[in-house]
Amino acid sequence: MRLLLVRHGESEWNAVGRLQGQADPPLSALGRHQAAHMAARLVDEPIDAIVASDLIRASDTARALADAVGMPVLSRTDLREVDLGSWTGVSRDEIEAADPEAWRRWRVEGVEGWDGGELYAEAMERVGAAVRSIAAEWEGRTVVAVTHGGCIRLATCHLLGMPAAELGRIMSIGNSSITEFLVEPDGGGRIVRLNDMAHLLAPTAVDDLEVPV
Repeated sequence: MRLLLVRHGESEWNAVGRLQGQADPPLSALGRHQAAHMAARLVDEPIDAIVASDLIRASDTARALADAVGMPVLSRTDLREVDLGSWTGVSRDEIEAADPEAWRRWRVEGVEGWDGGELYAEAMERVGAAVRSIAAEWEGRTVVAVTHGGCIRLATCHLLGMPAAELGRIMSIGNSSITEFLVEPDGGGRIVRLNDMAHLLAPTAVDDLEVPV
């Protein structure tokens, strides 16, 4: 199966550096613009299904593509972002000021610093099960899954057979970026592209249709 993992466009909390986890802020104006560019990039792909996290920033990003290709968005709670517990809604600056070491370990090593919420190992079990389920349902076809940065990094660990503790070795995933895998029948995967944001760097027809933000 060909699996295209798309991160949602910029949300209103992304714009101000506030951590989201499973909170549900909407896309910003820039995020809607990014989603339109992503849709323009993928509109001619041979897509068989579009699935998305049920959080609004992901579902609205997915809808931009779904409207362009005339397909429904299939909502999945198992593609939600990692639950960040006590860090949900807190700004990056606030966390770094309160506990610089916890902030460094999270950013550099991928070590959870929050209370409550999910451990990365727990979240990877959820995301891995979602990937296996999608691969089984659409074997041999192409699926676009619109989800979240943490989920895409965990899916990458899962597909490459890496433990969740290796999350910190994977680059940050940009808003509206595309990460592509070929998923093998045994559940493993091969990377085709990682964090592809070329559609956000070059002018497209979308720029003729929308007011720049």
